[in-house]
Amino acid sequence: MQNAFYFSSFSRLKFVHKNTSLTQQGGVWQKKCKNVIICATKVTLAKSQFISMNCDELTTVDNQSWLFVHAYVTDDWKQLPLLLNMYKVVDETIADNMTSLIVKSLGQHGGLRETNIASKLVCFRANGVTICHGVKSGVVIQLMQKHAPYLSNVHCMAHHTNPVVKTLNGLNLVFKIETLFTSMHNYFIHKSQMTFSSYQVC
Repeated sequence: MQNAFYFSSFSRLKFVHKNTSLTQQGGVWQKKCKNVIICATKVTLAKSQFISMNCDELTTVDNQSWLFVHAYVTDDWKQLPLLLNMYKVVDETIADNMTSLIVKSLGQHGGLRETNIASKLVCFRANGVTICHGVKSGVVIQLMQKHAPYLSNVHCMAHHTNPVVKTLNGLNLVFKIETLFTSMHNYFIHKSQMTFSSYQVC
């Protein structure tokens, strides 16, 4: 059952396209795979006491905007990532649209009712854009006010760390530390190659 969580939409499409006989059936197998994943996701979210969410928007090379909605739960002290859905953003990307898509994902693909969302959704993670973290009408504020009163707002650690790293790179001390670690890395890489060569000679 756990393997179904990682059988993402991309993998599902690749699998169907590689099997022409399945594709000729009008995508019946693809729909069945999707139903299996949705059912497994609903069962997992129903058993979970708390749910964390992550939402990110991606712009393709042909300038299309896609919204990826993930949920994270803990099962036996292990974090399980669940891809709830991905939406092609047709309307203008504003906080209202994104909030409705998130709630729609939890309902249709997560099987959660409004009462379940209010009691289970405790964390929302996204990058620092105003759409998500706006103090007046951002996605987080709307979720807290309308759907999840116990929600905690978490700034994505990768995006949060990036400006810090850029700032620290200008410090002389940090430059010396980076140089030290680079030298150590190069030394041990070179030494391991020499050791391996000596073993080959013997």
